[in-house]
Amino acid sequence: MKLKLIAAAAMFAVAGQAAASIADGTTGNGELFLSVYDSVAKVSYARDLGITMNDFMASGSTAGYSLNFASDALLQSAFASLNGLRWNVVALDDTGSGLNGQRYLSTTNDTLTNVKKQTNSNLTQFKLVNDYVSSSNNLGTQVGPVSTNGSNVSVTTGGNDYFEISSGNKWSNKAVFDSTALVGDSLGFFYLTPSSTSGLSKASVTQFGSVDGAATWTLASNGNLSYSVPAPVAAVPVPAALWLLGSGLIGMVGVARRKST
Repeated sequence: MKLKLIAAAAMFAVAGQAAASIADGTTGNGELFLSVYDSVAKVSYARDLGITMNDFMASGSTAGYSLNFASDALLQSAFASLNGLRWNVVALDDTGSGLNGQRYLSTTNDTLTNVKKQTNSNLTQFKLVNDYVSSSNNLGTQVGPVSTNGSNVSVTTGGNDYFEISSGNKWSNKAVFDSTALVGDSLGFFYLTPSSTSGLSKASVTQFGSVDGAATWTLASNGNLSYSVPAPVAAVPVPAALWLLGSGLIGMVGVARRKST
C-alpha cells in the first residue's frame, strides 16, 4: 500500500502546475469538487469538476439534467480499492460580508428538515473549508483523461491538504449533517445560504431536484462520478385495441338503452 501511495505522490508531482486549480470561496463563484478519503490509511483525493456554482445552479434542478465524470488514473492509483471509502461533492462562495452573500453547495443523505436546522452563524463558518481547497491546490494537479481540470492526492496526516484535517464530513465540524457517504451509495444535493443577518436564525436551504424526485450524486466503485435529476415519467400509451374495446362497449350501451325505450 505504501509503495502505491509513493508512486501516486510522485505522479502528481511530475504532472506540474499547468492543470486548473479548484476555484474556492474567495473567488465569489467557487467550483464543485469531489473528495474521496481513506480514514484508516489517512489518504485523501480531491478533483476539480470544472463547473462553477453559477453554472451548476442554472441547470441543477432541471428535469433530466445529468453530469458524468470518468474515473482518472490518480484516483485509481491512490487507493488499493474504493470499497469502504467515503466521499462528497461540495462548492463554496464566502465573499459576502458577515452573514450576507455567502453560498454553499453540499451533498448529504440527511433530510431537508434536518439540514434546515443549520444556523446562519455556523453556516458562515463553512468557509474554513477554503483552507483545505487552498492547500490541496498547492499540491499541484494531474490532468484527468477527459478534462483539463485536475486532481491531486494527499499522503500527509498533519496538513490542511488532508480531507479530515480541514474539511471533514461536517464542513470543519460546523454542519449539523454528514456530507459524506460510502463509495457506491448516492447522495442528495443542497444549496445553503444565510436567511438573514441573525446568527441564531436557521439558514435558507433548498434541495436540488424536480417534481419527479430528488437529484443525486453517485460515486461508483470503479471511480465514475455522476449527477442526475429525475426525468418526467413518460405516459404509457393506451393500445389501440383498448380504444376499440372502449368504443365497442359504449356502442353496446347505446343499443341497450334504445331497446329499453
